Amino acid sequence: MNNVIKPRKKETYSSNNYYSKEELKTFLAYSKKEKFHVYVLFRLLAYSGMRIGELLALKVSDIDFDASQISITKTISSDTDSRFELHKPKTTTGNRIISVDPDTINLVSTLTKDKKRMILFLGSMVVPNLILLEQLHYGKIKL
Repeated sequence: MNNVIKPRKKETYSSNNYYSKEELKTFLAYSKKEKFHVYVLFRLLAYSGMRIGELLALKVSDIDFDASQISITKTISSDTDSRFELHKPKTTTGNRIISVDPDTINLVSTLTKDKKRMILFLGSMVVPNLILLEQLHYGKIKL
């Protein structure tokens, strides 16, 4: 019996890993006051159904501000050296166009205008095409 290996107890994960509608409203209200780019990120995630890798891979050219639509054609992931890489979605259904409400598109528009100001101020420290990646890369967004 000394050589018997006992099976390990499997870790169980809570299936309640999401916000309720009220919790989401509270979180968005708080983040809107504190950090605008975090507010826009989570509002896009909540209102569009995008995955985080798809959101972080967005470029300004992927957004049709007039039609309030976002084109999902790529995703981002980190490699073993913690560098970010852009990839095509795993399946063809990963390529899609998402309609977004006008308020959310206006917030994204404001964020891109702020980003243009950041490029003028910070220069090469900012990735010019990606909307939210530099906030994650420079430690401004912790996920």
